[in-house]
Amino acid sequence: MRRLMTFAVSFAVVLGAGVAVAAVAPQFGYEQPVEDKTFDAVHTGVFGDPVEHEEPAPDEPVKDQPVKDEPVKDQPVKDEPVKDEPVKDEPVDQPPTDEDVTPPELVILSPDDGAVVETEMLTFRGETEPGARVFAGDWEAEVTDGGAWAITLKLRPGGNVATFTAKDAAGNVASARVSVTYEAPDRDILFSAHQKFGQSYEPYEIFWGTARPGALVVIESRFGSARTEAGPKGNWDAKVWFEGAPVGEPFRIVVESDTGRAEFTFTLKGERDHRFTAHQAKEENPDGWNVYWGTGHPGAVVDIRSEYGHAETKVRENGEWEVEVRFEAPTNTPFRVVASSGDASATFTFTIPARQYDFTAHQKYGSCGEELPYDVFYGTGKPGTVVEVESAYGSGRTEIGDGGQWELRVEFPGAPVGETFIVTVWNEGGSAEFRFIVTEK
Repeated sequence: MRRLMTFAVSFAVVLGAGVAVAAVAPQFGYEQPVEDKTFDAVHTGVFGDPVEHEEPAPDEPVKDQPVKDEPVKDQPVKDEPVKDEPVKDEPVDQPPTDEDVTPPELVILSPDDGAVVETEMLTFRGETEPGARVFAGDWEAEVTDGGAWAITLKLRPGGNVATFTAKDAAGNVASARVSVTYEAPDRDILFSAHQKFGQSYEPYEIFWGTARPGALVVIESRFGSARTEAGPKGNWDAKVWFEGAPVGEPFRIVVESDTGRAEFTFTLKGERDHRFTAHQAKEENPDGWNVYWGTGHPGAVVDIRSEYGHAETKVRENGEWEVEVRFEAPTNTPFRVVASSGDASATFTFTIPARQYDFTAHQKYGSCGEELPYDVFYGTGKPGTVVEVESAYGSGRTEIGDGGQWELRVEFPGAPVGETFIVTVWNEGGSAEFRFIVTEK
């Protein structure tokens, strides 16, 4: 019993201190090799470097003795460290990934590429991946649950390139673009017609007025006719001769265009009696000037006089006279103007209404595909005040003219293609914001 107990204690020491059993077994006089007591840990240095020990007896080899019924757990293979070494010839498993890297589908259904339209506000429609968002610059389209999208954009006259982007929940982006030409309709200018004389010693009359730019204006009567076209700003005028018109008999004259019609009468006078007559062109004018004309004795002086301005002229050899007069008068205050020649005179009333100098600003294009992109801004405001245009990529300033009009071209060097940015226009009378995008060159 004593020897067995001593052996048990020695065995416990081996487990605790890691000392080879083969070094202590001989002290008990065993002649057989100690079985089940040899640990590879002695050779591999599990607890540190290999432990130096005495060699076993020649006839009692201990090395490479397997441990019976007492497997050593978690013991590494001799000289084959396991740490961080993958199994040879067996690929290391990678964690599965569900990351979406596919851009969403983006289709433009209408309008067709290269379409020509006559409406300034145009609705673009298309389809995309359900759940994706669609943008035109900074503007976002409405997208249904099924992926149908629509957005209404303002076109500039001429060619336009609309670029759209679709972005899905994973951040993937797709783009598409379509070219559209906007043929802007002619400005809506009302038709008007005016007659200068009504009667004259000379067989002709002068007409003028407004009409749609480029519109044909026809003037007809029994004794003469004429045709003319309205100019780019909608103004027109014509001189019509009436050969063979009877003296002293009024006759009808019709002035007509595609958007209006007016009728006048004209009377050819007989022998000149050189009576003094006077007429006033306008009853009010914010620009402060007026035109007076009439008849009189050839060579006679005609005087146009008022508290705020006057002018003189002479009757021409044909017995007619005409003069323009500018007045420096307070606004919205009617005043008297007297036209006289000799003992004859005529009195008129004229008013200079206050001009409204409300600040306004407009953008001409909204996009540009030139090498050096630019836009033109214009509007109205108080004369002499400054208008400033600012953006992240270009700015400018100008002064409003005497007529209350302003216009400024602003270039945007370095502006990125396809990205909408804000342009701010301001004046002491107000401010406005516009959006601008550089299309592909």
